[in-house]
Amino acid sequence: MNLRSLALALVLSLTIAASSHGDVPLPANVLNPPTAPEAWNVIRLASANVERLLQEKRLSEVITQIPLCSPALRTLAKDEKSPERGFRLKKQLQRGLTLTDGVAAASVANDLAAATKAFGEWRDFLRELEKEF
Repeated sequence: MNLRSLALALVLSLTIAASSHGDVPLPANVLNPPTAPEAWNVIRLASANVERLLQEKRLSEVITQIPLCSPALRTLAKDEKSPERGFRLKKQLQRGLTLTDGVAAASVANDLAAATKAFGEWRDFLRELEKEF
């Protein structure tokens, strides 16, 4: 198993564990947003939560928020208006997933500096992705 697969497995297991202890179950449209506008809503809300958690140095809780962006990114990648745009979106999706993995991994490692840096790269990525929409 490569490092990326191991990191994804860790993120998934922690997300499942964290969600089983949550006060309110997440609606299906958050876990799997069906439209691009709903996907952007999930990304913006989860990103705002991560930003706040980093400011408050609550790294252990970041892992419950940043993984919510992955299904939303997959929804955005399906918003193909042309083959060229579809190719571009899928390429950006891969980068976005790598960036969410970086934020999650740094948070799990309890490395505030690395998590903050990774989150900054995530924010830069989102600004670029928004230009497609």
